[in-house]
Amino acid sequence: MTEATLYLLNARLLADHKEEALSRLCARRRAVAEHMVEEKNCLLQCAAGALLRYGLGVTDESVFTIGEFGKPSLPEGPEFNLSYAGAYAALLVGKDEAVGVDIEPALRPDVLPRKMLTGEEMAWLGEHTSGADYCLLWTRLESALKAVGCGLAIPRRDFSLLEENGAWHWDSRTHEGHIVTCAAASPLTITLRVLTAEDVLQD
Repeated sequence: MTEATLYLLNARLLADHKEEALSRLCARRRAVAEHMVEEKNCLLQCAAGALLRYGLGVTDESVFTIGEFGKPSLPEGPEFNLSYAGAYAALLVGKDEAVGVDIEPALRPDVLPRKMLTGEEMAWLGEHTSGADYCLLWTRLESALKAVGCGLAIPRRDFSLLEENGAWHWDSRTHEGHIVTCAAASPLTITLRVLTAEDVLQD
C-alpha cells in the first residue's frame, strides 16, 4: 500500500499576489517565471514553486538530485512528483515508494499520439471520445513513466493503460475541468489537499 498526499493549487489564485509569489521562488524558477510571455504560464511556475515550498519545505531547488531523464528527488526523501498544466499545479508526496502524478485540462487533441498508445488503447479511444476519456489514458501514461523517472524519454513496455491493477495502480480524479492521475506500483491511498493562496503564502 502506498500512502501519499496530493496537493492541488489553482495558479489563478496567485494573480493578485504575483510579486509576493515570485519573491518566494528560488532564483532559477523565478528567472523562468519572469521570462514567460503569458501571465498564466508565469503563475503556473509560481504555483509549482509554492507547492514545493508548502508540501516539501523546499525553498532552494538546488537541493534536488536530478535523475538521468530529469526527474528531481530529495537525497533523504520523501518520494514526490510535480506536474502543472492548464490552471493547476499538482504535487504528490509519498514516503519510500516511487510515485508519479500528471494533471491535464480535460481536452482531446486533434491528432492522437499513436506512437505512444497501443492498438487496444486506440480502439478504446475510438469508442470513448470525450476529453476526459483521452486525459484519463494520457495522465495514466505520464504518471507511470514519471514515477520511474523516464517521462516520455523511453518507449513504454509491459503495461496497459486499460488495466486497473496490473503493473501500475492509478488514482484518477476530475477537478475543475482537469484530470489528475497519481501512479505507484502498489495500491494507492490518497489524501487530497486543495490549497488556497493564503495557505501557500503564509510563513
